[in-house]
Amino acid sequence: DAAFSGSPFTTVAAPFAVDITNSHYYAVSTDGSPAVCGDRPVKLEVLPEAISYQWLKDGVNAPGESTGQIYNATANGVYSARVVTSSQTTVVTNQVSINQSALPDPPRVAAPDSMCTGQQLYLAASPGQGGTTCNWYSDQTISVPFFAGRVLPYTPNGTTTMYVKSLNSMTGCESSTRVPVTIQALPLPPVPVTTGGGTFCSAAIYQLRATCA
Repeated sequence: DAAFSGSPFTTVAAPFAVDITNSHYYAVSTDGSPAVCGDRPVKLEVLPEAISYQWLKDGVNAPGESTGQIYNATANGVYSARVVTSSQTTVVTNQVSINQSALPDPPRVAAPDSMCTGQQLYLAASPGQGGTTCNWYSDQTISVPFFAGRVLPYTPNGTTTMYVKSLNSMTGCESSTRVPVTIQALPLPPVPVTTGGGTFCSAAIYQLRATCA
């Protein structure tokens, strides 16, 4: 709407707000992934700062605390936000799809309790229900696995505890618990000492002795 004054070429526009999509305001997944594993929320944020916010899920007002700059999404859906800018213009952000997936069950690990130092063995882990493979960790808190796969070639040089999680490689979700695997490295026995030997006559019977420590 516009009001005309004086010359037909001079106009004074009345203030109004219009609902548009504006690329200067957008919703982003601030924790780096739009995947929701279990009940872990995905933190969404509108940038830059605006005057007011209303988060939308599938086109309608999102549940919970949905009128702030940050929204924690905990369910599948397509999220966006309607914001009022400093110029009193209403704009709608881009959309972010959130995909929620169940956590796989913990893995089952087949491994001996002990083995000889320096001798290679293969540790086998079967992912739990909902998993497709396994991640192996050197401790309970480190976030990056040192090996990914079901079968780990391992050569112990001392008693070691490692930890295994199930992983769904399609969703990126891991099991909530790490299964500990402890391998005790046993020292190799000393080389035996043999006695006897020398020159043998054909068809004679001799007795050889070995002393094992």
